[in-house]
Amino acid sequence: MFERPHHQKIAQILHTMDADLLTHAKCYFGGGTAIALKLGEYRESVDINFLCSDLVGYRLLREAITPPTLGAVLRAPIKHLREVRTQRDNTSTFLEVDGTAVRVKFVLEGRIAITGALDPELSVPVLCREDMYAEKLLANADRALDRSQMSRDLIDLAMRSRHGAPSPRRWKRRKAPMAGPSRTISIAD
Repeated sequence: MFERPHHQKIAQILHTMDADLLTHAKCYFGGGTAIALKLGEYRESVDINFLCSDLVGYRLLREAITPPTLGAVLRAPIKHLREVRTQRDNTSTFLEVDGTAVRVKFVLEGRIAITGALDPELSVPVLCREDMYAEKLLANADRALDRSQMSRDLIDLAMRSRHGAPSPRRWKRRKAPMAGPSRTISIAD
C-alpha cells in the first residue's frame, strides 16, 4: 500500500480504528499525514491527526475513549506508550507499532465547520479536499514563523494545489461552528 515504513505503520493504526464511530462523530483524518498519504508520499509524515468541528460528535468521541487507552476508537489492541491525555480541545496519546512510536491526536476544530467522507484505502473518514486545504491555510497562519516546522505547511499547500486545489472562482464564506462572535473565513467550495 505505502512505500515508507513509517507510513505503513500509520496505515496499520488507521485500519484498526472504528470507522463507524469516527464517521458518526464527524471526526476526520487530516493534516500533513493525510495529504502525504493521499498524494503519493511526497514527504514523510510521522503522526496521525483527526479533526472534529461538531460538538456533539466530539463529545461522543470523548465518551468512547476510556483512559488510559483510546478505548472503543480502536477495534483491536495496540500498545499504548503513554496514557491518553485529555485537554479541553484535544486528546492525544502515543501508540507503538513494530517498535515505532506514533502520536495520535484528536482535535476539536473551533474555527471552521468541516466535512469529509470514508476513504476506502485508509479505512477511516478523511477531510474533504476543500477542508484539508483550508486547515492547511489555518495551520500555516498559526505557525508560519516557527522555523522548526521547516515550512511543511507551505509544502503541503503546494502539493495540495498541484493535485487540484480549490478554484478561486468558487470561494464562499463559512461560519465558525463555535459559539461567540460570528467569525467567517473564506475557503473554496
